Amino acid sequence: MAADTHHLVKSILIPQVVSMLMEIYSISENEAIRIVYTSPTGKCLDDDSLGLYGQSAHYICGLIEKDIQRNPELLKEAG
Repeated sequence: MAADTHHLVKSILIPQVVSMLMEIYSISENEAIRIVYTSPTGKCLDDDSLGLYGQSAHYICGLIEKDIQRNPELLKEAG
């Protein structure tokens, strides 16, 4: 997959993950976006060599939930 395609896939995945986090944690869209981009998983999503762009939004959301379990401050900063 070309880098342009990776960018397109991520532009579809990230809003889906944000919506899931909003529903799961009852947080605002801005808070969910911040969590996505500051979580370890979100940082890995930016690295195309890791291939996370090829995973489903549910899988990525699950990884971010694990990030939050390991570091609850991610969520507390949102509140």
